[in-house]
Amino acid sequence: MEMDRKLSVNKLLKLKGFTLIEVIMTIVLIGILAAIAYPSYRAITQNIRVSAVTNDFMATLSYARSEALKRDQSISVCAAADSTLTACGNSTDWANGWIVFLDSDSNGVIATSSDRLKTHDALDAGSLITTSVPYITYNRSGFLSAGTGSFTITVPGCSGNSAQLITMSATGRAAITSTACTLP
Repeated sequence: MEMDRKLSVNKLLKLKGFTLIEVIMTIVLIGILAAIAYPSYRAITQNIRVSAVTNDFMATLSYARSEALKRDQSISVCAAADSTLTACGNSTDWANGWIVFLDSDSNGVIATSSDRLKTHDALDAGSLITTSVPYITYNRSGFLSAGTGSFTITVPGCSGNSAQLITMSATGRAAITSTACTLP
């Protein structure tokens, strides 16, 4: 039994571990791989964020158009005046959120609070929707009576052609394309 113990101890002493150089080389290799992977990871997360904002905006446009057809009356989508989401703003800054509402006179103004159908909260800090269009109005046929133009969506850290451009046609259709990021 004593002899078996001595053999076991001798075997353990002969086992080799990692040398200091091997550990350092492994750490250096992990650092190089992380430095290569980080820019790709950052680009992927930025693309996911801009896609999420674009999808939210497109879903709102689709909802407004379908409501105009369903209700057989004009429906508008406007940039919110502030974070309370109770009134339309006169600006083209959509970062405060947006409001979908019944717009019987197609003037882009909410007549009563009961006309509001749906709202979208303000965008995350630094996210932008830039346009020259303060509101979009779909008529009872689903065509645009106001709001033809384009919307550029960017998020913080945007680089290259990662921004999204939504172009509205007079028929009410919206098309999405990638576009170059621009600084505000």
